[in-house]
Amino acid sequence: MSSQHQKYIVVFKDTVTKEEVEKYAKEINENGGEVTNRYDSVLNGFAAHVPDSFFQSFKGDDAIDYIGAFPATTDQEESELIGVTIYTEPDGVVTTQ
Repeated sequence: MSSQHQKYIVVFKDTVTKEEVEKYAKEINENGGEVTNRYDSVLNGFAAHVPDSFFQSFKGDDAIDYIGAFPATTDQEESELIGVTIYTEPDGVVTTQ
């Protein structure tokens, strides 16, 4: 990813449905970003590389509880940061426990 794509953890308010979270994830992917990990079983959110231009358009959205810059670069670091175990399966599917 270029420097124009910062990785963030995006956490939605408890009232936001899984379908709404999926809509945001799809928008990120469609606007040049990439959702890298989902945390459905742990918290209502995901980690994603978000283009700077798209980040500006949703950072103040009422559905979002908080967004934080993500310093982790590996699944192990990410696991330690959010306090869950992250598994990347051979087919690329990421699961949490």
